[in-house]
Amino acid sequence: LMEMTTRDKMSQAIFSEDADGRGVEGGALMSCRDVPPSVLEEKYKAELDFFKKKGTDLRKESLPVRPACHFLMGGVKINNDCSTGVEGLYACGECAGGVHGANRLAGNALVETLVFGDIAGESAAEFARGHDHVEAEANDFIESLPKEFGTDGEDIIESLRELAWNRLGIVRDGDGIKGSIEELDDILKRLNSLPFSDLEQYFQTRNMAHVLRCIATSALAREESRGAHFRRDFPMTDPRWKAAISIKEEFKTTLEPR
Repeated sequence: LMEMTTRDKMSQAIFSEDADGRGVEGGALMSCRDVPPSVLEEKYKAELDFFKKKGTDLRKESLPVRPACHFLMGGVKINNDCSTGVEGLYACGECAGGVHGANRLAGNALVETLVFGDIAGESAAEFARGHDHVEAEANDFIESLPKEFGTDGEDIIESLRELAWNRLGIVRDGDGIKGSIEELDDILKRLNSLPFSDLEQYFQTRNMAHVLRCIATSALAREESRGAHFRRDFPMTDPRWKAAISIKEEFKTTLEPR
C-alpha cells in the first residue's frame, strides 16, 4: 500500500529507516510534489496555508516527518458501567484499557470519551448517591512516600522517556524489553532514595515507571506482532494470541480471550 498503509506500519518503516542511519532529523522526508495541485489546494488547503506561513511550500518542498507516541491503548480494566477493581473508582477515556483492541481506529478517541465518559459519570453519581463514604486504609501508602526531597529528578524522567522510546516504542524485541524491565525494577526499588524536587515530581516519576513496567511486562509476554505492538523477533500475528493481557499485582499476567 506504500504511503496509503496504516499508521503503525508507516511508523515502523520510518523508525527503522532512521535506526539504520537513513533518517532525516529523526524521521523521513515527505513529498507532496506528485499530488495533483487541485487536490492539495482543495482537500489540504488548510495545511498548505499553515506551512506556507511557516515558510514551506508543500507543492515544491519536502517536509520532515517522524512518528510520535500520541495515544495509550492499554489502561485500567473497566466493567460495563466503567467501574474498576477499586470500589468507588470509575475510569473512562485513554486511562481505560481494552476499548480499542490492538490498534485504535482514526476518529474513535473522541467518540470513546463521549460514550464512556457519560457512562462513567452516571455510574459514579449513582454510586455516590448510595454511599456516604468509602473506608480506605492509607497508612501503608503514606509510609511508602519519601521522607526527604533532593534538588532535581528531571534526569530520571528523561531516562524513562528514552527507555520508553528506544526499547518499548514502535519497534520492540525480547532483549530490549528484558533490559528495560531490569532497569525499571531497579528504579522502582530505589524510588525513595532518588533525588526529587517535590512530591509532584515523585508521583510523576513513580507513575511513569509503573506504567512502563506494565507495558514491558505485556510486551514481553506477547510473542507476536499485532496492531501497534510490533516485535522484530516475532513479526507475524499469531491467532493463538487473540486475547487481552491483564496485569495483576507484582506484574503477574493473565490472558483473557477475545
